[in-house]
Amino acid sequence: MLAKSVMQGGIDIDNRIQEKLDAYKGWLNFAEQYEDGVLNDILEDVESELITLFLTKKNIEDIIDSFHRSDVRQILRMRYLADTPFAFIADDMCMDVDEVKRLHHKALKRIDRHLERSGEDDYDAT
Repeated sequence: MLAKSVMQGGIDIDNRIQEKLDAYKGWLNFAEQYEDGVLNDILEDVESELITLFLTKKNIEDIIDSFHRSDVRQILRMRYLADTPFAFIADDMCMDVDEVKRLHHKALKRIDRHLERSGEDDYDAT
């Protein structure tokens, strides 16, 4: 299921962004001290990785926000941005685990249909 692999890109993304930002700051300090071309190349690579992470997060947030139902948006946010297990999502939302899984599966099918129609790995929320 392509939708699942696209959405799983959001798991722990805030931590990955923060780690990459911390690494960038460290490389930036070295580059300012030593003015080395190799360090500038490393900075460019880290910047590129950060941009990719930011775009991934934005794409996943757009996918989530494209759903009209707030409960589905909450399930997707908790599952893919907070890496929350279904049992905890169900408990937090005062829902049955099977209902959470059903809504989750239905949402992934909708995302898959869109991806198949567009023929792309990107999901355009418009």
